[in-house]
Amino acid sequence: MNAGMRRGNVVTITINHRLGCLGFLHLADLGGSAFAKSGNVGILDAVAALERMERLRACLERLRHSPRVRRRDFDAFECYVIRDEPAETVAKQFGISRARLYGIRTEMMNRIRTMVSQLNDELGEV
Repeated sequence: MNAGMRRGNVVTITINHRLGCLGFLHLADLGGSAFAKSGNVGILDAVAALERMERLRACLERLRHSPRVRRRDFDAFECYVIRDEPAETVAKQFGISRARLYGIRTEMMNRIRTMVSQLNDELGEV
């Protein structure tokens, strides 16, 4: 376990992708050019997941530096949602009520959804 993990400064993200014949069965010989990429849909799933994670990371970074978001609110959101610390601990640490913390979580998640949607509009759906 590294120092970042001991301090709780690590976010672990896992991705799912198709395995076996669902992810790697090559069908181009049977179905023609329409199935040319059928042999690597499992890898394409992983690539799409990584692209989505990068977009989410970019949105979080944009949100962190947004002049419309109070830094303290973002820090509380980060501790509660991203680091998965208990609500009681985070509320006490930032001197806010649990109700305020839940409100911050809802506000930030709505902003993130909007930003991801805008990014998808700009860059195309992954």
